[in-house]
Amino acid sequence: MRKELICNVYGATENRTKEISFKKAANAIGRYFLASKPVLKLARLYSLLLEEEISPRRALRILNASAAITLLVCVNGANTLALLILTLWTIAACHSCRKRD
Repeated sequence: MRKELICNVYGATENRTKEISFKKAANAIGRYFLASKPVLKLARLYSLLLEEEISPRRALRILNASAAITLLVCVNGANTLALLILTLWTIAACHSCRKRD
């Protein structure tokens, strides 16, 4: 499915079309989110705690792993399927923290 945006610039008689792809829009939103103040402050906090430079993308990976571990530990009496899903999420999140940007 192809979406087009038709712009009429300053009353021009010809229409200009610009393609908007989902991938470009998602990348723009991701770049905006990584440059936001809370994410940058979180990266700075992790840099202070770990005593090494942490990128915003890696800070979000560490936050994901922290959330996964917290939920895995705090969920008490859940069924086996939920614990299995949480365990797989924790393993994947901890493995992604090892990636360097």
